[in-house]
Amino acid sequence: MTAEQTESTGRFPGGLPIGDGWVPAPRTEPVVFPYDGSEIARAPVGDEALARQAVEHAAALRKDVGRLPSRIRRRVLGGVAAALAEVARPMEDLLVLETGKPRVDCRTEVQRAVSTWEAAADEVVHVHGETVPLDLLPSGDGMTGFWTRRPIGIVVGIAGFNYPMLLASHKIAPALAAGCPVVIKPAPATPLATLWLVHLVREQLAAAGAPVGAVQLVTGDEAVGRTLTTHDAVAAVSFTGSAAIGHRIARDAAPRKVVLELGSNAALVVAADADLDAAATTPRARPASPCSG
Repeated sequence: MTAEQTESTGRFPGGLPIGDGWVPAPRTEPVVFPYDGSEIARAPVGDEALARQAVEHAAALRKDVGRLPSRIRRRVLGGVAAALAEVARPMEDLLVLETGKPRVDCRTEVQRAVSTWEAAADEVVHVHGETVPLDLLPSGDGMTGFWTRRPIGIVVGIAGFNYPMLLASHKIAPALAAGCPVVIKPAPATPLATLWLVHLVREQLAAAGAPVGAVQLVTGDEAVGRTLTTHDAVAAVSFTGSAAIGHRIARDAAPRKVVLELGSNAALVVAADADLDAAATTPRARPASPCSG
C-alpha cells in the first residue's frame, strides 16, 4: 500500500511492520470490496524470507519482552484500547470495505476489539504464581513452596477473514500481556485493518519505551504460514480458521503448543420456491441427495 493511506483505507506506513520499522514487500495484491469486486487498495504481500526475518527478530528480543515490567505492558495495552477507540469510525469504514460486512457488524467488531485490549490490560496484574504449603509430610514442616508464570516465548497468530481485526486482537493482546513477542499473519483477503491495528500497537510500544518489534506482521500465502508455524524459535501457534487447515497446522507445528479456533462455511440459501419443510430438516434426517458429495 502507499504511505499515508486515505481515511477510507486506513492511515499507516507502506510495506510490512517487520523488525524495528516497515520493510518493502516483494509485491502487492489488490484488496477488493466483496459487494461489487471493486479494488479499494493494494496490500503488501510477504514471502518466506520475510517470515523468517520476523521470527528471527522476535527471537533476538524475546528475553527483553519477557522482562518488560507489568506497568509497561499494562500501559501499552490500555494505550492501544484508547487509540483504537479514537479511530473507531474510520476503522469501521475500512472493515466495511475490506470484509463487505454490514456497518453494524463492523461497529461491533471495533467495540469488541477495544474491550479485548482493555481486558488484556486488566489481566496483566493477574499473571503471577501461587504459594504452596509443603507440610503435608513431616519433612515439609515450616516450609512453603511457590511457583510463578513465565512467558512461553514467541507466539505466531494466524487470523481469519470474517472478523480480521478482532481476531488479531485476540492473539496479540494476550501475548503482550504475558510478555511474549508475537508475529501475526492476517488472512490474505483482509489484511488492511490488521495492518492499521499493528501500527497503533507499535506506536504505543514506542511511546512506552518498549521494543516495537514485539509485534510484527507478515502477509502471504500458505508457504508463509508454514514457515511461521514450523520455525524452531516459535513456542506457540494460535490459529483461527477452517478445521482442515487447523488440523494441518497442529500436525506441522508439533511439538509446539497450538491453540485452535476452528469453524467452517456452512451457509444455506433457501429460494422462494423451496420446500421449506425439507430445508428446515436437519442434515442427519434429510434423505441423501444424488448431488451430495
